[in-house]
Amino acid sequence: AWIAVPLTITVLDRAEERFNVHYHAPVWFWDWAIFLYAIPPTVLILDVACHSAVSSYPGILGGVLLAWIGSVIVDAFARALHGPPAPPTPLRFIFYPDSYPPAIQAIFQGHLRWLQVLFRFLRRFGPGYTFENNQHQIYPYPEHVVAAAAVFLVMVVYVIGFLSGWHRLAAGKGLTGVPALADLEFLITLLAILFSGAAFYFDRYRIPVTLATALYLIGVSAFFKTDHYWNALTPAQAYSQPPFPDGLSEWLKNAGSPNGGAVLRADGKPVIIVVCASGGGIEAAAWTARVLTGLQERIGNGDQERGAQFARSIRLISSTSGGSVGSLFYVQSLFEKGTRLSKEELEAIFTAAKLPSLDAVGWGFTTSDFARMWFPFLRPIWLILGPGYDVWDIDRGWALEQAWRVSLRGPHGSPPIRSRLSDWRKAVAQGRIPGTVFNATVTETGRPLLLSTVDLDMPDPSVMFGADTNDRGADINTVTAARLSASFPYVSPVTRERYCRGNDTWFGPHIADGGYYDNYGVTAAIRWIHHSLDTHLKQIGKVIIIGIDDAPEQDNSKLLRVSGGWSSEIIGPAKTAVNALFGAQKGRNDIELDLLLAWSAEKKGVSDPNCHRTFWFHAYHAGPLSWQLSDEQANDIQRDWLRPETQNLVDQLVACLQS
Repeated sequence: AWIAVPLTITVLDRAEERFNVHYHAPVWFWDWAIFLYAIPPTVLILDVACHSAVSSYPGILGGVLLAWIGSVIVDAFARALHGPPAPPTPLRFIFYPDSYPPAIQAIFQGHLRWLQVLFRFLRRFGPGYTFENNQHQIYPYPEHVVAAAAVFLVMVVYVIGFLSGWHRLAAGKGLTGVPALADLEFLITLLAILFSGAAFYFDRYRIPVTLATALYLIGVSAFFKTDHYWNALTPAQAYSQPPFPDGLSEWLKNAGSPNGGAVLRADGKPVIIVVCASGGGIEAAAWTARVLTGLQERIGNGDQERGAQFARSIRLISSTSGGSVGSLFYVQSLFEKGTRLSKEELEAIFTAAKLPSLDAVGWGFTTSDFARMWFPFLRPIWLILGPGYDVWDIDRGWALEQAWRVSLRGPHGSPPIRSRLSDWRKAVAQGRIPGTVFNATVTETGRPLLLSTVDLDMPDPSVMFGADTNDRGADINTVTAARLSASFPYVSPVTRERYCRGNDTWFGPHIADGGYYDNYGVTAAIRWIHHSLDTHLKQIGKVIIIGIDDAPEQDNSKLLRVSGGWSSEIIGPAKTAVNALFGAQKGRNDIELDLLLAWSAEKKGVSDPNCHRTFWFHAYHAGPLSWQLSDEQANDIQRDWLRPETQNLVDQLVACLQS
């Protein structure tokens, strides 16, 4: 509010001079302006704080006190810049007419005479910026000085916020220490300053600010570096075409040996479990983790070895978007600790998946990404702030990764996640962990990009990262792979691959959220099952597909109660396109799964429909599509898992595994 008020005053007070119109805002307007500006954000902040898990009344009162102190300082500074009003000019609560007190004039005329050069330059911008006194000295209008001071204060906070958040994230703190709502308020402040300054200049020439802004952004994007990148990693060994394990060969040997890891069996043959986890933000991540850990705990029923058999029987997890984040924490725990996970370790996976990371996104949006978009030519200054580190690599996607790296805190602590896909690939080849597919989408072609640790026998290897010679043997962090799969609109940036090796640098296409191509992870899973049954048909028992979908099943009765009107004409086409995208994917998945089950049963020469089964675990509450989960929303996930309908489906799965 203290930024918006001086900007409003500047525009209204200089209207007569800039547009040759006679206008003075009434005094009552200024009496009420500060309250009308301040009330909406204050109410919003208090409402969010009262429902936040980390809020406290001392913190709220402390924030109010700091805001009051800041207001007093700004008011005192504003009054110090202005001389007393000349009667009969009425007083208003913050700004006085155009004059400076003697002390300020002495400063301008003394050691800071060089400011006259700056003031004369401001005069070139046209009327409304400066005035000339009786001694023919040029001064800026006091409102502009206050606005400049506000801009300076905002920039100080901006730099401090960037460095503080960067230090906390890079140091493994996980959170920036600033709520996402505060970042949003600060972002609005930055935009208000930019657009107000632009409007003050362009309005006089009747040039729309939107047009000027669009031309500016097009210009800086054309001549400066504004793209987002993710860094592919140099492989630990010399480049060679990396082998992709099938995920079964060594696992079948271990399952059949006396000293190998026991797995679930049907008719004496190992059971293969394939998991498909859908996208949907933090809700999907938490629901994926809840189902996987809940099934391992329930099937184990107090016996860690029995639960470990379930984990060893999972041979593939194909996930998309938020589901990729939940599967990341689950597979990483298996990679670090093995399949015999305690109840506390299983709970740590669920805790990691539901841990909010929207603060990191807000920090990246407000600091590094704001500078990248509006002032990319200031990159050398950012490099000075971060010696030895290319600060342009930092964005909200990087911030998300830093938050996820340290989310998996077990009861005895856990190091940050530093594993690569190649590390997981080796563990898959040894039969220690399930194969993983993080589904993403190539923006330029609309084709999938599969960040996989298993061989999917794809006819076009270019859709698998690391399987094509164009990748030059590049590797990738597992956290980065999950983030690319979870690059849903605007929360995460659409990024390009950048692979630096020696003096050479290669760039790849832009990667977007996997939900654009397959939001449910079914297509890659079916491809792997086909390939596995072709190769190991006689060694495999049942094939169980577990689907995890955080979206509730559609209630068709609610469709009849939807309101219409002109809004349907405006948003109807876009809404239809989005819903048709997921509707078409669901229809395709149903057809592919039915064909797969029929084909596999025929190939094995059995007619029992229970030979291969599909179990879909749906949540019953629609959650947020961001990375912020409230306590109530987290409790909804737990309640959905404990619902009789869900537990009945678990009983059916257990019975199928035991038959």
